[in-house]
Amino acid sequence: MFLWGLLLVLTSITVATLINTEQRGYTQGNELRDDPCRDVTFIFARGTFQPGLLGLFVGPETCAALKIDHPDQVSCQGVGPAYTAGLQNLKEPEATTDVAINEAVSLFELAALKCPKAKIFAGGYSQGANVIHGAIPKLSKEVKDMVQGVVLFGFTRQKQFNGQITGFPQDRLKLYCYEGDTICHGGGLIGLEHLSYGEKAQNASDWLWSLV
Repeated sequence: MFLWGLLLVLTSITVATLINTEQRGYTQGNELRDDPCRDVTFIFARGTFQPGLLGLFVGPETCAALKIDHPDQVSCQGVGPAYTAGLQNLKEPEATTDVAINEAVSLFELAALKCPKAKIFAGGYSQGANVIHGAIPKLSKEVKDMVQGVVLFGFTRQKQFNGQITGFPQDRLKLYCYEGDTICHGGGLIGLEHLSYGEKAQNASDWLWSLV
């Protein structure tokens, strides 16, 4: 288990260093909490072992892609710090912790309370997809109706839930699962495919904006 985790960390760092810094878009990922309201709030949960709030990759690229054609219209907010993205979380029944899911719920509620006129986009990668998947069914109808679209990358329990979020419209959910990614096909072996979802950021952004 330790060697698996170490390999994931080293591979993640290697992939992250290859990402163009402009594409990543340097943000602390705490804009909902810290900044004024914008037209869209993007709530994202990072993958296992990834640091910060948006993580090393997938989150930063998707945030940047959302902002490219809509500058000054998007606030990006990562789930944390209560969500630690630790490997041990995967042993829990939801493949993440209740603390993480509840923190995500609180961010959706904050978005609705602080910025009631804003639309909400959401996303999660790997373990983070479990966080978002667990949080949305807990939202009130009023808050859930504000969530325009959800993108999940490398969702580890995709097969278990038949690619759906309970009580959330299927046409507002898009899943990214590479054919060679055994993680989102019910396996346990992590490969490069699972670490490559950042390249889908622009596609995810285009799809989310198409829902507005």
